[in-house]
Amino acid sequence: MQIRSLAEEVFYVDEADIDLNPRIGPAWMPKGKQMTVPTPGKNRKHYLAGALKARTGAMIRPTSGTARRRCTTTCGYLPSTLKAISALPGVHKFHIP
Repeated sequence: MQIRSLAEEVFYVDEADIDLNPRIGPAWMPKGKQMTVPTPGKNRKHYLAGALKARTGAMIRPTSGTARRRCTTTCGYLPSTLKAISALPGVHKFHIP
């Protein structure tokens, strides 16, 4: 993305879910054999939400939570972050795909 003037700011805002155990998908193995996948224990999920300032690479208010708090993490983070970003000089339009 190209920034047209020094007065404009660009931010990337996203969320991600992180699993302790690896996700298991299709894999090739000889006929009649079964793959063993070691796991470190009971799976735990965590969620992360953050905003990155494109010009400087600085993180703006990163936050995280557990599976029970996923909506709290994301839904609470985005409105407050968008409000904080919109208060900065040079911010005049949001594009949310």
